[in-house]
Amino acid sequence: MPQDWSFVVWIVVLAIPVGLMLATFWSRSRQPGTARLDGPSRDDPREPM
Repeated sequence: MPQDWSFVVWIVVLAIPVGLMLATFWSRSRQPGTARLDGPSRDDPREPM
């Protein structure tokens, strides 16, 4: 039974760095400022409110 817990611990220990690495690659692949959904577009001719 203790072997089952060690398997779960190894999965968690390996999943954390892999998740951080994927999040880093994903955030670097996006253009700066694309996370802002409420910001005005550069192509929008209207004046900001």
